Amino acid sequence: MESVVLLSNDKKNLKLVSSICKEYGYIFFYIDSLEEAKKFLLNEKVTVVVMEAGFISSPIAFIQTMRNFGCDASFIYIGDGDRNEVRFFLKNGFYDYLNSDFEKIELATSIEEAIENKYAFEGIRSLAEELEKSNEKLIQRTKELEIEKIHLNEIVDVLKLIDNFVKDLNKSDFEKIPDIIDSYISVRFQDRYYIITKVYEENKEDISVTNIPDKFAKFDTLFKGIDLKRLGNNESRGKVKLKLDKEYFFLVYPIWYEDNYFGSILIEGNMIEEYDDFYLTLISEHLALNVFNKKLLIDLQEAKDKLLETERQKTLLNLAVSLNHIINNNLLGISLNFEYIKKFCNDDNELHKSFDIIEKNIDTIKKVVEKLQKVKDIKTEEYLPGINMLKLSEESEN
Repeated sequence: MESVVLLSNDKKNLKLVSSICKEYGYIFFYIDSLEEAKKFLLNEKVTVVVMEAGFISSPIAFIQTMRNFGCDASFIYIGDGDRNEVRFFLKNGFYDYLNSDFEKIELATSIEEAIENKYAFEGIRSLAEELEKSNEKLIQRTKELEIEKIHLNEIVDVLKLIDNFVKDLNKSDFEKIPDIIDSYISVRFQDRYYIITKVYEENKEDISVTNIPDKFAKFDTLFKGIDLKRLGNNESRGKVKLKLDKEYFFLVYPIWYEDNYFGSILIEGNMIEEYDDFYLTLISEHLALNVFNKKLLIDLQEAKDKLLETERQKTLLNLAVSLNHIINNNLLGISLNFEYIKKFCNDDNELHKSFDIIEKNIDTIKKVVEKLQKVKDIKTEEYLPGINMLKLSEESEN
């Protein structure tokens, strides 16, 4: 229910204001003491305050004080001021200004409109508060979006580097990989120690790249007793403590694809930024896949070369068997006919000399045939530049 307070030093308008409140259903209070008025207005919920001239010497200062302490009532002033005074009062917190000879209907209307004004003001104030809250939320969201923008820019930068890293890996051979890794690690971690290892033998880690000065560590014993493969497994990323000029912790990023472990990337520190962790994870994963594929291609090429060599050996062995068969059959015919001719030429010495030469050549051909029969592994040797022939020396017989 709405409440109306009359602040006055006399009671000439007491009945009038009381009757208006009774008629309109307002709760009515009358106060003739300034101190009581202050206490009441600051401790009770008041809708409209009607203040008569003479109640207080500084009505403007009074209303401003009440406002500062939280009083949100609408104030109506009754006095006999000129137009400038009326304008001044209305500009400084009073809702209405009535002349002292006002009519009842004027005061009733003013009180009614003052009540509406109070609730309109409360609505505006509530809206302003909501707008302020919304503004604070927007400011907070703007800050969050700015942070997200920075984060996304970092991710984009990481992905660009990774894209270039993959391209460089794809067009390089094994020997260039350490230099490529070094360049892509140092671009983001030049202010940290880092080590990249690779596995040459089972359970043996060798340093491939590092930016640690030689004087700080004996690299041949750096990983003695440390199982980087276990620390850098697929389920959790471990840390390792290494003694350099002093003790340092290193995060371990495994170069691991399926069941194949190719080494580790170690970055100095206990913690790392999210996008740096993302970067190193992608580096190690793409590196592992690239090394795996390169090894696979090498193994495939070796298998193809071995298959081609096997086919070549098989073809040459078949050729050797064929040649052996042809030469052996013809040699047998030549030998039989040669022995037959010799029976009819016993007295011709010159002819016998030729026979000796023929016999030596027949023996040589026999030896070649015997070697062809024993060939199990085909070897060749250069006959002329760019031309090879079968090697039938004594070594090829075994």
